[in-house]
Amino acid sequence: MTTSAFIRLATPYQSPVIEDAVLSVIRSGWLVAKSHTQRFEIKLSEYLGRKHAVAVSSGTGALVAAMAALGIGPQSTVLVPAFTFPAPARAAVFLGAQVRLCDVDADTFNVSAATVSAALDESVSLVVGIDQFGAPCPAQELSEICAHRGIPLLM
Repeated sequence: MTTSAFIRLATPYQSPVIEDAVLSVIRSGWLVAKSHTQRFEIKLSEYLGRKHAVAVSSGTGALVAAMAALGIGPQSTVLVPAFTFPAPARAAVFLGAQVRLCDVDADTFNVSAATVSAALDESVSLVVGIDQFGAPCPAQELSEICAHRGIPLLM
């Protein structure tokens, strides 16, 4: 008999408050839109100190919306980590952009200042940074590199 072993990548945070909130949404019959979503958007915008916040159906939807808002399209090249979920690259392709993969650091599995700098040229329209496996990518360093070149950074 063959047995398989599975290694859990991550364990979702759970609590009775979260379970009650999820059940409330399910029982309302409105999984998207309506009052739960509107309250979430208001609370999120207040928490972030922003005028607006928009909830979308998935992380991929958020990436497509953010890239579209930044003007990413057929003439764009988007730099994405070579090691991550395919959604950032897929969002860029969906908008007609070219994708360039960027090496990641062997210790953090994230892009680094060195790997991004090595991959940048005048054709890059957007850099995407991903926090891999709970390890944050170097946001400040990436912000400085991108700002120096006038390239938006999406994280």
